[in-house]
Amino acid sequence: MDFKKCLPLSLILTSLIGCTTTARMTREEISSMRFDCARKQQQLDFLKSQMITGDEYLINGLIVTSSIGYVSSIADGTYQQRRDFMDGYNGGIRLKIDQLKSVCHAYPPQ
Repeated sequence: MDFKKCLPLSLILTSLIGCTTTARMTREEISSMRFDCARKQQQLDFLKSQMITGDEYLINGLIVTSSIGYVSSIADGTYQQRRDFMDGYNGGIRLKIDQLKSVCHAYPPQ
């Protein structure tokens, strides 16, 4: 395939990458999350839903490290969030899950 034909296709695909991205809390929002032990299971489920899958991690890595991905993520305002995902985002969520289990250990699961 000719470079002139590949460039528009790659730009279109790069611009669509964010369309399927799940809205996630920022690191600051996760770290400041307060626990409600009466809703322990819902909070655990929510925190687990915020974790990044292996596919999302791979896609974010490709976007952050490629020139076109870098420019498009700067343009659409997702660069910092994507960097956070690459820099231990799941570790912060796992820590928060452990804290929730520790703080609310006396509450039975619902």
